[in-house]
Amino acid sequence: MFAALNCQRGMAKNTTNRFLLATIAYLASMTFLLLVPMPSSGNEPANLKVRIKDADNAVLHRFSTRQFLQVPAGFVKIQVLSDVPVFRMRLSALNADCPIDQLPDMTRRSGEFRLGVFKLDLTNVECDFLIEAWHADYQWAGEMRLSIAFDDVPPEDTNATNYPITQGTARSAEMDTSSPIVAEPSHGVRVYCGVSHFSYDDPVVHPAKPGAAHLHMFWGNTASDAFSTVDTLFSDGLSSCEGGINNNSSYWMPALFDEQDQAVLPESVISYYKSFAVTSGFDRYAINPIPNGLQMLANQSVKNSGAWNFTIDPDFVNGQKFLSVRILFPNCLSVNGSDKPVLKSANNISHLAYADGSGTTSGDCPASHPYRMPQLSYNVQYNVPYDSKWYLSSDKSAATQGDSLHADYIAAWDDTTMNKIVQCNREMRQECEFVSNENGQLLYRNQLAERFQSADGDIIYSDSTTLAPGVDRTPFGDTLKKHSM
Repeated sequence: MFAALNCQRGMAKNTTNRFLLATIAYLASMTFLLLVPMPSSGNEPANLKVRIKDADNAVLHRFSTRQFLQVPAGFVKIQVLSDVPVFRMRLSALNADCPIDQLPDMTRRSGEFRLGVFKLDLTNVECDFLIEAWHADYQWAGEMRLSIAFDDVPPEDTNATNYPITQGTARSAEMDTSSPIVAEPSHGVRVYCGVSHFSYDDPVVHPAKPGAAHLHMFWGNTASDAFSTVDTLFSDGLSSCEGGINNNSSYWMPALFDEQDQAVLPESVISYYKSFAVTSGFDRYAINPIPNGLQMLANQSVKNSGAWNFTIDPDFVNGQKFLSVRILFPNCLSVNGSDKPVLKSANNISHLAYADGSGTTSGDCPASHPYRMPQLSYNVQYNVPYDSKWYLSSDKSAATQGDSLHADYIAAWDDTTMNKIVQCNREMRQECEFVSNENGQLLYRNQLAERFQSADGDIIYSDSTTLAPGVDRTPFGDTLKKHSM
């Protein structure tokens, strides 16, 4: 009986302990909820990225979420980008050695904003920063922690030859695949993009060699440079294309100069994914996804290539005579011993081939390159007189005007979106396109409007197909040359 009583007392004691522990855990969780700002149910959480610029507005570090950076000591601007609109940003130092403590909060008279700028002037110190963002009424949005070493040792120079145009977007839009089925070849996926930057880099032909190439015009991933790989395209940079960061791919071609030796911004840029007419009985379900990490150099040395894949023609639009550039990429890849597509080769082209045929008609892939995918083309329009003395940065002289036309590409797609592109090509959908739902409104060509802006907020494109009124089509004058000096 005594043993039974002790057992009952032990059970009661254990029950009491469990109750006390549960109460303490509950109170601790409530304390945590009170101390930590929680997202408002009516506001989206913000993902933050930073870019660092110096006193001359040169980019020291591209937009990314990396946690440690090294920059030269002195004046810098820390630009913070949020993928959703916020009302307030704050930058604070977490370590005692950093002299800034906490900067005044960043706000805008206009209310919501996505890009905040903090100005610092620091010498030989390392700061551990906390960057925070809030929605209206101090509703929590998000934070980012970042360490920056300000010293006299310059960081790795990966951006010395970059000349930015648009800042891109950190948001994304979904692809609509519900357009009607049409007869071949009236189908495809047009992806409109704004120019992101000019650069003397070429991550395919001159990898890890900044400034080694002729001047290129880039669009798509805004962080594309000589050091770009599929991994960096997914981790760094924003997107200047429809679909936003569902398309992290990098696109580039030689810059076009007018007869005043000025690099020209195009009126519109389209990256077009489609499958042209093929031999009778072709199984359209043999069209495969473009594999991420694929590197392509499109030129006339690629197997089955020809001049028809590289054209520069006059094009009349609304009574205006434009110079129209069109480049078709290879649509067939070699495979390895495991039947996996080969993503690159030592000479940049041997893993690539065009299907038999020419231009907008094509047959089968050669047996040496059996992996078929949607054919990418660049369609670029310039407000430059066709009969003037324009030239490409890759042309040897005025006598070879446009003969050197070629282009490059590195694929970095969201898998679901690429599968939709393949679906649209297999089913011959009229025009699958990206659409975003913003504040209850469906937006197509003018979606994700921040990708049309420069880093300073100037409007460069008024939508995906039009340069904004008053935009200088030659913003760098004649300061950019065919090659870096």
